[in-house]
Amino acid sequence: MKIVNEKGKLFGIINIVDLLVVLFILAVVGGVVWKIFGAGISNAALEASTAKNGTDVTYTVRVSGVRDNVRDDILAMEFPQQLGINEGLVDASYIVSVDVEPSTALSTDGEFAQMVEYDRNDLIFTIEARVPKGDFITVGSQEVRVGKAHTVKSQFIEFNGTIESVEFDRSAFTQG
Repeated sequence: MKIVNEKGKLFGIINIVDLLVVLFILAVVGGVVWKIFGAGISNAALEASTAKNGTDVTYTVRVSGVRDNVRDDILAMEFPQQLGINEGLVDASYIVSVDVEPSTALSTDGEFAQMVEYDRNDLIFTIEARVPKGDFITVGSQEVRVGKAHTVKSQFIEFNGTIESVEFDRSAFTQG
């Protein structure tokens, strides 16, 4: 028996072009099913694994130049607030507190000084999270590293800041 017969059929059963069309349709259907259901399945597995095998991380994020009226609104809110990402809330990750300091800027002599605009403040968010053990500390889809830009987001707030400090059990992460 030939693989492709004289009529162009694979194993004498199906035309090669028809087979390619069927495989393409199956790939598209599989992709749609994965897009709809696959992310939820993998997220659920990751959350279960994190709860059991994760480690606790506490870090601070400084948001500079926040106006007084925004600062007052933030201070009136109740904490903790669960962290969020574009897809929803991040399990076991919370903004636990916020501190306020006058905004500072680097002066011409290289020293930090209070900004001339007195209606500006720096907000320092303290975040506690349970993260999976691995090569990097990630909360939601963001890596947590000192000096890295970080979005602090919940159901009620969203700020872009810089991570200032990170505390965690160093044995939980591999050294590479």
